[in-house]
Amino acid sequence: MYSGRNYSGLFFTMASTQACLHINGDVRSYVNNLPVQVRMYRWSTSGYWEEATVRAGGFSSDTGNHPFWDRPCTGGVAP
Repeated sequence: MYSGRNYSGLFFTMASTQACLHINGDVRSYVNNLPVQVRMYRWSTSGYWEEATVRAGGFSSDTGNHPFWDRPCTGGVAP
């Protein structure tokens, strides 16, 4: 996942197919090379809720601005 549009500013890379990470920053583009989908969660006062899903093999050069995606989870794992 990248902090800039058009795959610039590599933000983080996930290699696990069953894990959740905590991130702090914007995701503005992504490439999912994993064989599983990635669910993007955001925190609210009532807990985490799913805000977006990135399909296996999916990509986007401009997701818009998503400053609240803070927990990507792979392989059906939830925060």
